[in-house]
Amino acid sequence: MSRVSKYLESIGACDEAIEWAKKYTTAEQAWTKCTNSEWLIWLLNKVNGWDDSTRRRFACGCARRALQRKRKAGREPDARSWAAVDVAERFASGLASQEELAAARDAAWDAAWDAAWDAAWAAARDAAWDAARDAARDAARAAERKRQCHWIRAHVKRPAMRAPLEPGAPKGGD
Repeated sequence: MSRVSKYLESIGACDEAIEWAKKYTTAEQAWTKCTNSEWLIWLLNKVNGWDDSTRRRFACGCARRALQRKRKAGREPDARSWAAVDVAERFASGLASQEELAAARDAAWDAAWDAAWDAAWAAARDAAWDAARDAARDAARAAERKRQCHWIRAHVKRPAMRAPLEPGAPKGGD
């Protein structure tokens, strides 16, 4: 078992991540090679590796890409959704107030309810296309996770991952 996998085990990572990490001898290798954004996010949350502003900017990037995918598919997102992302990004940079953020959030929820109702009708109409879309969605999800990992590595310093050492093990970097 590598130091990285020992560290992940010591902080309660899932078995799949621990197994995956066994092939990496340094935390830097694992951090650079990971393509599962959920694992990176879990680690950052676990070790307080990012602040609220960075977390909010990451979420805004994910939301903006989701809106762009919807637009590319020919379904123009509600303007309230775009506005909510803009306000959240400004809030993360200290350029919008809590009140502006709350108003944008409420408007986005209204937009989501409107879209959910429309989607329910569309889903009933489009049920025959589900199998083909599932395959495309899985591919898109994998690509999005890779983009998320890239964003995280570009904007967040890799946290120190110090595995507990076994008695008599030499001390060194992670």
